[in-house]
Amino acid sequence: VFSSISKDINIENLKFLPENTIGEKITKIRKLHNMDRNVFCRELKIEIKDLYHWEHDLIMPSAKSIKKICDYFKIELSYFNKYYSWYYSNYEEAFLKWKKDNNYSYSKCAMILGLHKGSLVKFVHREYGPSYKFYLLLRENNLV
Repeated sequence: VFSSISKDINIENLKFLPENTIGEKITKIRKLHNMDRNVFCRELKIEIKDLYHWEHDLIMPSAKSIKKICDYFKIELSYFNKYYSWYYSNYEEAFLKWKKDNNYSYSKCAMILGLHKGSLVKFVHREYGPSYKFYLLLRENNLV
């Protein structure tokens, strides 16, 4: 009888864990699902050292890693950061609209954003996933 009461109290307490950083959110999800680090890593097929770095906000998880967590626990990508939902959107469309509306060439866009033309072309053609830094640059220029 007492073990189920204390378990319910613990879960209620876990709901009040902080969610200010991506690491805190990952920790909270893991604990709310009563998973230790080893079980979490085994279920999600991630390295324990990566989880440690994420939970302690030492490195930012990749979009693919966050998607794996969101898919497993049925959580919206934006719960972690808008970057993650943007990453899996049609992000290039806003850039192309801005480029077209302003009648800019790729060279002009690159100059405005302080990037190489080749990087923008690869971004538009999805030849690589845009970094968080790139996302912030686009956001600063009202393209996100």
